[in-house]
Amino acid sequence: QTLIGTCVLSDPCGTVSNGVLTFNAIADDAMADATGILAWARGVNSDDNFVLDMTAGILDVDNVTKIPVDADLIFNTLSAQAGGVIQVLSGSITEGNM
Repeated sequence: QTLIGTCVLSDPCGTVSNGVLTFNAIADDAMADATGILAWARGVNSDDNFVLDMTAGILDVDNVTKIPVDADLIFNTLSAQAGGVIQVLSGSITEGNM
């Protein structure tokens, strides 16, 4: 597996309501490490220890429907180019789905 990029969560990373963690703004990666397709993302803590894996997706042309519908993180595009920007538009995870 190749690290394509790193987008840093804010602190705190989000808010929880009714078992759903909705992420606050996630910092863009202004310079992707590699070219590739964003299929999933790995969450690590501040000590770089594994926390969870999340699915990657985009919004359909209606800007509402997620593709895939169960995507945890929504990116502006799933095609990353080395040296380009990786942008997370939104993200949430539901308790029990991880």
